[in-house]
Amino acid sequence: MSGTNTSEAEAENRIKDYKIAQLALRLEGTSISSRHFDSLDPDLWGEPVDKLSSAVALTTYAVKLLTDWEEYKEHGEDLFLLFKEEFADWTSDMFGKIKSPFKKRFRDYLHNNGVYTGKKTIPIGIAMVTLLNCEELPEWPQIKEIDLPDQGQQFQQQKVAPKQTGYQSVEGQALNSMLPTLKQQSQPPFRPIRSQSPYPWENDQPRPAPGTLYPQRPAVRAVVDYKTFDDYNDLPPRDVQNERVDANTQTSFIKLWNRNQNYTGEAYDLLDNKVRYFLRICYNLSIPVQYFHGLFSHILDGEAQAFYLSYVPKDDTFYNQYTKMKYHFDTEINHHQYYTDWTNITFANFRSKTPDKPLQEVLDAFLKKKQLCQRALGEMYIGESLLRTQIITNCKGVPELEVALFNPGKVVRSSFHNFDPP
Repeated sequence: MSGTNTSEAEAENRIKDYKIAQLALRLEGTSISSRHFDSLDPDLWGEPVDKLSSAVALTTYAVKLLTDWEEYKEHGEDLFLLFKEEFADWTSDMFGKIKSPFKKRFRDYLHNNGVYTGKKTIPIGIAMVTLLNCEELPEWPQIKEIDLPDQGQQFQQQKVAPKQTGYQSVEGQALNSMLPTLKQQSQPPFRPIRSQSPYPWENDQPRPAPGTLYPQRPAVRAVVDYKTFDDYNDLPPRDVQNERVDANTQTSFIKLWNRNQNYTGEAYDLLDNKVRYFLRICYNLSIPVQYFHGLFSHILDGEAQAFYLSYVPKDDTFYNQYTKMKYHFDTEINHHQYYTDWTNITFANFRSKTPDKPLQEVLDAFLKKKQLCQRALGEMYIGESLLRTQIITNCKGVPELEVALFNPGKVVRSSFHNFDPP
């Protein structure tokens, strides 16, 4: 009896450790510290909430979206529209239940990325509901001009001679504090503010895809990165100038391309997998990167092809083509489905759908399904350890697999060679 209790305790500890590791991977590279994990619930990550949800559920929902915004570097009007969409049904009390320190970080991210949230003294619930009720991106309050006779002269002196003396007057300090704002206003924005649609392809202005070189980073950094960039493997692609593709190149590509590998845009039809296969064919045919844009349409079918014809101009670069496809089809709904299948599909319910098949055959299909879920969820879920732990969790309670589950080995598939089907 004690042995059974020990086994159950070990299994529960493994599940707990896995969930913590899973949460740590999701929050890696963000501003969220591991010491605050007890305020979050990994099982509720990405799950919808309502007025009756607990403080932990509301906090987890807000942190999930905060990490998404940080990853994609959302700012300005894009961030404002995303906030209104994701928190449309939230009340002042719901915002107030977000646990510390996430409450402050959530508001600070909006405020520091171009969305005015009012005075910091206003409670977060009132401030956020006020923001939700805004029809357009709120304007920032204007800085009051300081009435000084020599203000223009002092500004010119500071602009020409940036070196400061050891002592500054109160007026000089005030003017100096205004300089960053004035300089920022004089610079052209990265892209004009849209007034109609949050979807980048409708205005032909794609947002940076995950992992791309963000426009505000120094150009030197981009040059260094491109020296090691593999155009035939790395994604997202570089943004390079188009060149017209000759007929011979198109013919050679079409002959070698397997149409069964066409990208359809359906769930579990992973864009990155299909694009990397596309890049491998281009590599085998020695097709230069400047030609990729003219061949991309040949690998599309179904909804993906329809979207391409409607929203992708014929002169778009390969980078823009990829980015628009990524943002349109790699949706939060799909990711929620991938995560649900990854966590909730157990071997028992998977086996119940095909009760007449041999156990080994069902197990192989189950492993392939979990591996597909893992690839669909992206880089933060990649790793044999995570896959093995998830398999062990989802196979719990299957008598035929009991021995294998407690001696998993290093490789997921080899872990099940330890049992003999009856």
